[in-house]
Amino acid sequence: MKRIVAPAGQRTRILRLLSDSIPQTVRFTARRVDGGGPPEGTVEISRTRWFVRQPTEIRPLEPDQAIPKGFADVDYAIDVTPQADTEIVFRTRHFRMSALIWVLVAVVVLSVVSALVVPLLH
Repeated sequence: MKRIVAPAGQRTRILRLLSDSIPQTVRFTARRVDGGGPPEGTVEISRTRWFVRQPTEIRPLEPDQAIPKGFADVDYAIDVTPQADTEIVFRTRHFRMSALIWVLVAVVVLSVVSALVVPLLH
């Protein structure tokens, strides 16, 4: 498990994915290092879909975070700005199998269509 300590008041990049078109859900936990209550602060999610930058999404920092990443998110980053020193622990990055299966089906269909059409062109 990846662990990061984000200092109080400082924007910390905790994840950046480039050219990863696999749909998934990024899951992590956040807890104050001093143990004093739930974490406070913000989570900023930056995405570029195909070559178009999307508006930055800002969420409150919570003890358990689940942030989806879509197929078209080719540049994807998560930054955290906590109010107190906070430990971030990544649990997993779960692939969304349904989307992955659709991509694989599309590749197979295109391959079959290509195999049928190309001989007809000669």
